[in-house]
Amino acid sequence: MMGAGGPRHGFIGAALLAALPAGAASCTRVVEAVTPEGCAAQPSALGCSPITWPIPGHSANSDPWIVEHHDAITQMSPRVLVLNFSNSLTVDTVRQTAERQAAAIAEGSRYHGYSDSSAPVFLTYQIAGVVDLADHPVRPAGTG
Repeated sequence: MMGAGGPRHGFIGAALLAALPAGAASCTRVVEAVTPEGCAAQPSALGCSPITWPIPGHSANSDPWIVEHHDAITQMSPRVLVLNFSNSLTVDTVRQTAERQAAAIAEGSRYHGYSDSSAPVFLTYQIAGVVDLADHPVRPAGTG
């Protein structure tokens, strides 16, 4: 094998060129494979209001509705259940940390937010609750 590509590299290129149909290089026909329709094509059209997910009847994050309407969704607000396994943190501390993290993620979800400070937030996590799963050992009587 010679050099970085070796002689086999040239053989593969020649094989690919030989596989092209005659006249393929001079094709002038352009076919639009993806054509936006409805609100995806004209988001400001009548009846094409911004959509915030979740909506009634479509609240699961695995709902096929999200895939079908991904071009029209302008904000996602998933509900989050925070689990506290830390024996050294209180539920209030965990909630405050989760709220700070949600705010940071929201700020980072602004489309081109680095150049447009008025860009809307796309992802706003809603803290549904905090469940305390920490071990709370019971002290024996007279030791505390």
